[in-house]
Amino acid sequence: MRLPAHVAATLLAVAALGCHSPCCFARLLLDTPLDTLDVACMIVDGRQASRNNCSKQLLVSTTCVESWPVEREHLMQTLVACPAGRQGMCTDFTVRWCDNSVYPAKGGCYRSEYAQASLMSYDEYWFGFSLLLPHNYSVNVGSIHFQIHGNPNSEVHEQHRNPMFSLLTDPKSGGNWKMLARGDARRNISKVNRSYEWSHSADLGAVRLGQWEHFVYHTRYTYEADGFIELWRNGKQLVSINNTGTAYNDHKPPYFKFGIYSSSWGTAAEPPPQGESTNVVLFGGLKQGDSSSSYDEVDTSHGGE
Repeated sequence: MRLPAHVAATLLAVAALGCHSPCCFARLLLDTPLDTLDVACMIVDGRQASRNNCSKQLLVSTTCVESWPVEREHLMQTLVACPAGRQGMCTDFTVRWCDNSVYPAKGGCYRSEYAQASLMSYDEYWFGFSLLLPHNYSVNVGSIHFQIHGNPNSEVHEQHRNPMFSLLTDPKSGGNWKMLARGDARRNISKVNRSYEWSHSADLGAVRLGQWEHFVYHTRYTYEADGFIELWRNGKQLVSINNTGTAYNDHKPPYFKFGIYSSSWGTAAEPPPQGESTNVVLFGGLKQGDSSSSYDEVDTSHGGE
């Protein structure tokens, strides 16, 4: 089911306001083909964005919020025909290496993502998405493709922390998919001897280059020990964690990002080897559901393959 834009906007508004009537519900908060997402430039993560199209809502492009023009040359988001048997249009997220020490704006020139403009809440959510890593994708680069971020508490001058949840390719394991999840009840987490009250990781198996990968992620965001994490890859459940914190104790609730963030380039002293200076991921589906949703409702594996 693909919701018309006005219906999707209504459901987002309902979810934001809260709903206690039995005849009032929101199941799918986001179910829109990637070629029609309302992507625009806004203020994201505290950074001043372009003034163009700033009235739009839902998702925003991180390339709009970088301050250095050269960075935009290294970050590309392109609508393309879906490959490998999937019907419809997909979004190609591309990053090209550049010297991040020269262009130090946050995210540098190795992050090409869409971010959720409206904040979520400390609540239960379902996510489903399909992505493809091309045959020339470099498994020697650590790259995050889906992440949940917190919002630091500015009143105590808290600094940015690691994502609360991230799905990445891990070069230390030869390029396997890896999940990282964190939670902490403290109001101010410093970078000095940083550790988290709850911290989980899981090896999800080798990447399948040139083939579609389908993920479903189910969780409840909380900074107390009453949360859970469930994760499926290609129909098989690989993660089930209960009685854990899954979020940080922030004044503002979390939000999500998806695309490609080749984080290991941000700390590399030397350029990558020839042939590994560009990395790409294609997204062909994304759904977000609330606590009344289900695996089947957010599953995007049936996208015309």
